[in-house]
Amino acid sequence: MKRDWGLIRDLLEHLESLGFGQHWEARELPGHCREAVAYHLQLLNQAQLLCGSVQHSWTGQEQWVVPHLPLA
Repeated sequence: MKRDWGLIRDLLEHLESLGFGQHWEARELPGHCREAVAYHLQLLNQAQLLCGSVQHSWTGQEQWVVPHLPLA
């Protein structure tokens, strides 16, 4: 999958806007499918630009949960 720098920017801006103690369960974003969002969250996690993990719902569906951004 090709990297979408606009999606990466949108994800980081959204995560930065969350208040203390809030977390975000990643789903589809306008104009982007769930798979693209998950792929780009994985890239950001590998680059240590966010602190997130994959969790499974009761139906077995994978969801990214991002509690916060790191300092660096």
